[in-house]
Amino acid sequence: MNEAKKYLGRPYGLDEPRELTCDRLVLYAYKATNIDVPRLTTNQEKLGVEVSLNNLQKGDLIFWRDNGVTYHVAIYVGDNQYIHAPDYGQNVQINSINPYFKPSFARRILPTDNGKEPNNNGQKTGEQYIHRLYNMNEGQHYYTGALFEAQSLKKVGWSYEGVGWVAPTTGSNVYRVYNPNSGEHLYTSSAFEKDSIVKAGWKYEGVSWHSGGKLPVYRLFNPKATGKQESHHYTLNTYERDNLVRSGWKSDGVAWNALRYAQN
Repeated sequence: MNEAKKYLGRPYGLDEPRELTCDRLVLYAYKATNIDVPRLTTNQEKLGVEVSLNNLQKGDLIFWRDNGVTYHVAIYVGDNQYIHAPDYGQNVQINSINPYFKPSFARRILPTDNGKEPNNNGQKTGEQYIHRLYNMNEGQHYYTGALFEAQSLKKVGWSYEGVGWVAPTTGSNVYRVYNPNSGEHLYTSSAFEKDSIVKAGWKYEGVSWHSGGKLPVYRLFNPKATGKQESHHYTLNTYERDNLVRSGWKSDGVAWNALRYAQN
């Protein structure tokens, strides 16, 4: 944000850095944090992870119009405000989010670490915490019921996002398979799906946790995923599910069930 604010008053245009367009402002600001972002909003909208417009953090990118056809981007600076390069004839400025020019969605490409170390505090007998982590460089989430694995990933730079849900220690199996080409993990309660994916070249990594309880865990599919981009996402949060669907993800329904949320 401090880097972006250095360009306040700079006119909109293509003669950079004397002039800046909205995507170039983002490029220059993030370059100061050693994060390289591509030009064009339609490329920048693929970075990081989708976040709710009601839960923005400083440094989040906010976009106007739907995925794939965005025409404007800005950097959220807090207090319901954002910095951006508006259009020809205008300068880089700070404006407030308002219903007359409301952004469509937001992406977080800075680390989403909640500042906590993975822990099992509050875990009860018969329960297993499923920890959720995020790799900003690969744009992928990872879920594990093994505390040691979560702690190890945190040490090597993954962002810890807390406990995604609480699973039972007994019940139907949820399997983990790994794609050696993209680096993505997929989790499924279907033995048939697991076997089919393994036949297609994925690696079977065993049972990750169990399904049981009354709370549905939803699975979503990103039809636009390419390369190492995350193609599946799992969440207990209906708001997060609906937000992803609005941004173009496809709902795969209920993947398995969980016991409860965790407040750790």
